[in-house]
Amino acid sequence: MNWASTEGGSEDVRPVTGVDVVVSSQGRDEHRKLQVALELVLGGLSAGGHLAAMAALERGTELGLAGLVLLNPVLDLDFRAGWRRQTPSIWLGAHLLRAVYGEEALHAKSPLHQVRSLPFPTLILHGEEDTLIPLAQSEAFMKEMRRSNNECMVVPFPQVDHDFLRVPPELAERHVSTLGEFFRSAGVLA
Repeated sequence: MNWASTEGGSEDVRPVTGVDVVVSSQGRDEHRKLQVALELVLGGLSAGGHLAAMAALERGTELGLAGLVLLNPVLDLDFRAGWRRQTPSIWLGAHLLRAVYGEEALHAKSPLHQVRSLPFPTLILHGEEDTLIPLAQSEAFMKEMRRSNNECMVVPFPQVDHDFLRVPPELAERHVSTLGEFFRSAGVLA
């Protein structure tokens, strides 16, 4: 994390936020404002992955993101990329979404169809046993990201379904290790 006083300039172009601190010196409290340069990685799981991906695609450069992490994300609201094994609830949900919002609006808010060049890497962790969101959707997104010259990697996790956070300890260790490697490569962790 980079620290810079408001009195001196900083050449760091990442977004900064002000932090008030109290400095005690010789019995006097003095208020100072410091600027904190953020190293922000945006992330989300499932529908939260959809929101994180759209925010990164629409405003990631403006936000100064260091990276994007998605877990079993919804990336195709057209429900075409890899949706071969649709359950009745997914089929019904897809038809209801189309009826309410229309295909054009869903297409416009599908990260898979909004890929553009980004200055930060993307990591997607996806359970191979996910019956709600197909792994093929994440793979299609990675292909589009790479086609736009983005750094994007999908890491499939065997024996993991859509409930990515409820896994045995040995699988959780792999999740944490993979995330740690990504954070280090994005410059967020030393």
